Amino acid sequence: MAFADKSVRFDIEGRNKTTKAFKQVNSSMSKLTSGAAKLEVALAGAFAVGRIASFGKETLRAADAIGKFADRAGISTDEVQKLHFAFDMAGISIMEVDKGIVNFGKRLGKAHLGIGTLVGGLKGGEQALLDMLMATENQTEALNVIFKAMGAAATQRRKLAIAEAAFGKAGTMMVAAFNEGSDAFFRLKNEAEMLGVVLDEKMIRKTEELNDQMSKVSKVIGTKLMMAFSGLFPIMLNASNAILDFSMRLRGLS
Repeated sequence: MAFADKSVRFDIEGRNKTTKAFKQVNSSMSKLTSGAAKLEVALAGAFAVGRIASFGKETLRAADAIGKFADRAGISTDEVQKLHFAFDMAGISIMEVDKGIVNFGKRLGKAHLGIGTLVGGLKGGEQALLDMLMATENQTEALNVIFKAMGAAATQRRKLAIAEAAFGKAGTMMVAAFNEGSDAFFRLKNEAEMLGVVLDEKMIRKTEELNDQMSKVSKVIGTKLMMAFSGLFPIMLNASNAILDFSMRLRGLS
């Protein structure tokens, strides 16, 4: 009988402990759910603002990249955008185009000193073209001279020779934009302006300041999100502790 009483008492105590542990787990989980619900609206708003900020930042970054490349290439931001549009419509990588244009600037500079690949590549059969390049007053004018020569080349071999001498390896890909002659290429450049896809020079020059502001916004949003999530940490810790405690109690009853 005494053994039976002990068994009953053990069973009752075990049930009480288990019930208490269940309540602790339920309480912690309820707090976790409640805390998450309260944060849901705030987090949704933060993520929405974050997406807008991210889109704005990417747009400004693209505009800022145009300005920086224009400075490197020695041409206007309008010209950069029109060139990008025309070559892109011809299916040519803008990255390769940019490399070619930068190469051309370096080669033209050396050509004015009478040295370099451009001089070596155009001497002889293309001496008249070299003389025309030497007479240009700016980078855009010089590029147009080369583009017209590529479009007017009688053979693909001559077109490739001119392109490689001017732009390097990238030039061998850029020639595809002149399969229909240079007039078709220049029409594409003009079309970019008519379609309104050319950003204003003043707007582009302001992007550096705007980029700084968007970077600040992104950092603020990131900090706010971390603060919001950190509010759940104590509740999550309590819930995990309650679950572990419940598990230990069950093990003790086995």
